[in-house]
Amino acid sequence: MLQAANIFFILDSRHSGGLHQDNFKELMRVIHKAEGKTGAPDGARITNSFRLADNNTDGEVDFNELLRFHALYVEP
Repeated sequence: MLQAANIFFILDSRHSGGLHQDNFKELMRVIHKAEGKTGAPDGARITNSFRLADNNTDGEVDFNELLRFHALYVEP
């Protein structure tokens, strides 16, 4: 998860504290690759993951939402 934290802050180029869906897509792609998985997550999976992660439905995934998403859906 530390790697995801570093990537989060790099992708938050606006320094707003949140990732829009395009930035979240890139985050998921990088994590997917770092985990040694081949290919890239498909668009439907990214969209679904974004909806699950955006807990307050403000259209951004902030760092706390990312931590919650990771704890609930990524790490069993």
